[in-house]
Amino acid sequence: MPAYWTETIYRKEKFLVRNRPIRFKSPLSSFPPKGPLMSIELSQEEADILFNMKKLYTGKELPVQFPGCGGKKSLNFQSENGREFFTLTIFKGSVDMYKVSMTHIGRKTIVLARLDLNQTHRNPDGECIRGNHLHIYRADYGDKFAVPIPPFFENCKKTLDFLDKFMDYCHIIKKPEIQEDLFS
Repeated sequence: MPAYWTETIYRKEKFLVRNRPIRFKSPLSSFPPKGPLMSIELSQEEADILFNMKKLYTGKELPVQFPGCGGKKSLNFQSENGREFFTLTIFKGSVDMYKVSMTHIGRKTIVLARLDLNQTHRNPDGECIRGNHLHIYRADYGDKFAVPIPPFFENCKKTLDFLDKFMDYCHIIKKPEIQEDLFS
């Protein structure tokens, strides 16, 4: 931390109100920021290139157990040329067991696509989408915008059908075998 921050951040000013000292925080008291110092932004072209790459499952666990209520499972993939790495994360709600999110992540933190089942979403422009919807990366917005699921997912009845179609949608050509739990 630079020395000039120390003087500004940790300076405490005292004021008396009814004979009691009150301390006011400096407006810079939250510096240095907590969490990551920068976020990685991709252009739409870079995100499209990552999304459209063909991906291969690299995990050792076979068959993969679908997560139970409140569970989370992460599957690792890599591009055909081996230069890019991806993660597919599956989360199943703990209170509502029908609430499921499947997230396709590239470059460790960039959400390229996310399929939400049985959830409601409000876009930054105020539009509300009820039920199943798909988030797709947009430059400057990340995954904040959602659209109703496309006809590609039309014939899906069970959660595993949605997962299989989502992997197809994300261009995963070598898929792991998924073993469903009792409530999938």
